[in-house]
Amino acid sequence: MKFYNIMAFDNYVDVELDGVIGENIFDDSGISSRAFISSMQEHKNKRINVYLNSPGGSVSDGINIYNFLNNLN
Repeated sequence: MKFYNIMAFDNYVDVELDGVIGENIFDDSGISSRAFISSMQEHKNKRINVYLNSPGGSVSDGINIYNFLNNLN
């Protein structure tokens, strides 16, 4: 199950992250950094607006997402 939404426009992308960061192995919930980064590959050259609504989660997944977004341009 996907807990993020990517809305692409001409010059920018709005990204909504809504849920626990990191994949929950028991019920397939949460935001996996691997799945999120894979989904964002086609939007690398656009400005990105991130809207985050998360109670927390996996530090390593959060750092992976942060590093990916920080190193885009």
